[in-house]
Amino acid sequence: MVLPLVLPSLSAGALIAFLLSLANFGTPVILGRGYRVLPTVAYDAFTSEVGQDTGLAATVCLLLIAVASLAVLAQRLLAARRVVASDLVRRAQPEQLTGGRNLAAHAVCWGIVALSSLPLAVVVATSFRNTRGPVFQPGLGLGSYRAVVADVPRAIANSLVYASAAALLIVLTGVLLGYAIGRRRNAATRLLDPLLMSPYLVPGVVLGVGFVVALPRALLGTGAILVLAYLIRRLPYTVRSSASILQQVDPAIEEAAINLGAPPAQAFLAVTLPLMAPGILAGAILSWVTAVSELSASIVLYVGRTVTMPVKIYLQVLDGNFGPAAALSTILIVVTGLALYGVLALRGEHGLQAV
Repeated sequence: MVLPLVLPSLSAGALIAFLLSLANFGTPVILGRGYRVLPTVAYDAFTSEVGQDTGLAATVCLLLIAVASLAVLAQRLLAARRVVASDLVRRAQPEQLTGGRNLAAHAVCWGIVALSSLPLAVVVATSFRNTRGPVFQPGLGLGSYRAVVADVPRAIANSLVYASAAALLIVLTGVLLGYAIGRRRNAATRLLDPLLMSPYLVPGVVLGVGFVVALPRALLGTGAILVLAYLIRRLPYTVRSSASILQQVDPAIEEAAINLGAPPAQAFLAVTLPLMAPGILAGAILSWVTAVSELSASIVLYVGRTVTMPVKIYLQVLDGNFGPAAALSTILIVVTGLALYGVLALRGEHGLQAV
């Protein structure tokens, strides 16, 4: 009885995992090396054809979009094929496990956490080891961090500035679009909602190639094109969180302010926006976290002066500078970890479920 009820949520989670794996560039290009997947094939085709013909790269990008679209269609058909509901006459009650079952459940949960945290722990530990190029030396030290501070401060500054600029634009546009979707139910907003979620279907490499081919050449090689890429890729987070939080706000509150003489814009700013603020902030932080760690779009769009932390980590690994790469990765882990902790604090304090 339980599995049919949770099947839509399970299929949606499986779809997100599939799309993220399909679009992943960093993992296969660093760990796989010779193992080719569609994002790495698209990137290789693009970098070998810049200034000539981008036809092969565009073809691979279309194939990526087609595979992602088929996955979305399959998930929707699976979720709509069988509609199951529960009247919850007898609510499920949590069961306190004891004895061996309790130990087994804790072992499974903590084992998953430990396994997923192990690579991060290895990166942090490696950042404190003494290295000389690709060779690890005996002892511990801060040499890798000194090298990072001396050699790549621009990458750190670029990542923080571009992600912050994109997050600001995401908040400004995402709130308005989320309000339109949550409050204005018509044909236009019903079409707008799936269109705004379409960036989930487009891998970062595909978006980067599309920007290079379609946008004016004056934008290429600038920070603005990276900010625009982050904006398009991460806008759905704030739009969805804003629209979802609006479902918890009774429209009558805003209508009462309008009936008392406040203009609609003032009623929105004074009444609705403060109620939406926790969801907006949580969505903005998630957008910032994913933007600051974006590699797949950045690797196509960056130039020397616009290099970002993920790109620099990738380049350091290719050059065999594992110590500085681990140090820069540790900085990125700390920065994103603090931001995610802020999201979890907001969710715990305000009971947010939108993000």
